[in-house]
Amino acid sequence: LRDHALYRGAMGGEGSPGVTSYTWLGPQKSPTPEKLGTTAWQGTPEENTAMLRSALRFFGAADIGVVELDENVKKLVYTYPRVAPYKRYEFEAVDKGYEDDEKWVIPSTKKLYVGN
Repeated sequence: LRDHALYRGAMGGEGSPGVTSYTWLGPQKSPTPEKLGTTAWQGTPEENTAMLRSALRFFGAADIGVVELDENVKKLVYTYPRVAPYKRYEFEAVDKGYEDDEKWVIPSTKKLYVGN
């Protein structure tokens, strides 16, 4: 399952090397573990971080960090990113992030976030 996830990530999630859809939500066409007929990965937080660090280094990240999202961390998130100043970041109590014409929504219900 982990090898398949890395492969799909390297293929842009859609089967073509280097071709990705540049949406804030990332590729949405990769199959879920259920569609592959297997169970979802269930690792410890340490195993999950090590696996994610390895994958992100494969894709070129120098390192990663994991932070708990609290009110102080939320203050460090830019309201408007430099690359797209026409949309703002907002935190909402939703299970999954989304975007619309005006904003990118970051779920505030999640406990940990990863940055590189």
